[in-house]
Amino acid sequence: MVLLGELHRIRHDPLLVQRLIPLLYENGVRLLGFEFVHTEDQDDVDRLVSAASNDEDLAIDILRRPGGIWPYQEYLDVFKAAWSLNSHLHPDAERFKLVGLAPSVDYAKLRFGSAEEQAEQRHRGSRGDSVYAAVIEREALSRGMKMLVYVGRHHAFSRFAQPGWDENYEFTGSYAERRAGQRLRTEYPGQIVTVMLHAPFWSPAYRTWVLPFGGVLDRVNAVNRKPVGFDIAGSPFSTLVDSASVYALSYGQITLDDYCDGYVILDYVGNYRVASVVSGWFDRMSFKEFKWRLPWELPFFIFHPRVFLWLMEDDARKMADRWHGLARQLESPVAGTP
Repeated sequence: MVLLGELHRIRHDPLLVQRLIPLLYENGVRLLGFEFVHTEDQDDVDRLVSAASNDEDLAIDILRRPGGIWPYQEYLDVFKAAWSLNSHLHPDAERFKLVGLAPSVDYAKLRFGSAEEQAEQRHRGSRGDSVYAAVIEREALSRGMKMLVYVGRHHAFSRFAQPGWDENYEFTGSYAERRAGQRLRTEYPGQIVTVMLHAPFWSPAYRTWVLPFGGVLDRVNAVNRKPVGFDIAGSPFSTLVDSASVYALSYGQITLDDYCDGYVILDYVGNYRVASVVSGWFDRMSFKEFKWRLPWELPFFIFHPRVFLWLMEDDARKMADRWHGLARQLESPVAGTP
């Protein structure tokens, strides 16, 4: 069982997953765990990826159900990649399955419901990692099947205990010890592997993004400029130290070997692009209905769908600009601090 962890919204990460789907099938892997779908929507997902024709309208509807705030084309196209594979299989062949992992939360009830309804939805929202782990166990591990699990990197932690931090990035004194990967590794020792997709880390000291593990991996990649993946154990990078990121809070420093079991670098940080917004995100749904699905109330100046999507794009662009600034540090004759 491989947990593939990402930062989110880096364009080449979901593109990799799209390309992996036919390769997974060829190698006997029939399941892809997908964080961006509710487990309650599994019947719709099964119908979508096994249909005679690709139904992008249904895919958009499924993707926007978890709060409606993931309007990114490259994640939407993961559905299409699974459908495309299945559409070319022999009618009697086993179908590839895209497995929804996230618990459904009714944010309208959470914000405006009775005290009992709000408590129920808060409970559902707090059970994310336990639901992820339960679904993965039910669909794959208990049946002896293989699955690639594509999630945010915090859910993917299996050996590493992530330190807790508050809004000021101060250590809270506790560690996240029940992430999905940790739960599964406890129940299925020796069967769980965490592979992380390379991405910048957030630094509480500098209050910005920094290159992970002292930038050594990026400096090597700046020379080779080729995708690379490797096992951490036994590699010359296993003892690389990170002391600047939120993951080193309370530890002082961590090594790459502490962090994960495998590592993948897909591109040079100066080439990073963010995922693109789905142009038809608000088709067949009113903006009023969309606002009711959100986990929070929108500020008054977001009065139109185009404003919302522009802000999502602008936030992503600013994040990419910061990443490109890290690349300029690599290219500078004298490397400075972040």
